[in-house]
Amino acid sequence: MNNQQFADRLLGCFAVLTFVVPSCLGQAQLPKLSGESARVTEIFTARVQQYLRLRTDLEASMPTFKPTNEASRIAGHQHILANNVI
Repeated sequence: MNNQQFADRLLGCFAVLTFVVPSCLGQAQLPKLSGESARVTEIFTARVQQYLRLRTDLEASMPTFKPTNEASRIAGHQHILANNVI
């Protein structure tokens, strides 16, 4: 698993822990957001989801990257992906 995959999974786990687990347990509920805070949170969440979809689609369209210990090949792959995102 590369660093970006790890970061994506970590972000996903954070989202689950932050939003799903408390509501399932019926305990420590997050405060209800209203007005500007709710709007900003919705926009942020939508943009994160949009970025993750874009990144996943772009990486899927790239040639398969075989695991390696060569830092230059790893960095090269990351740079290509980053340039595609831009």
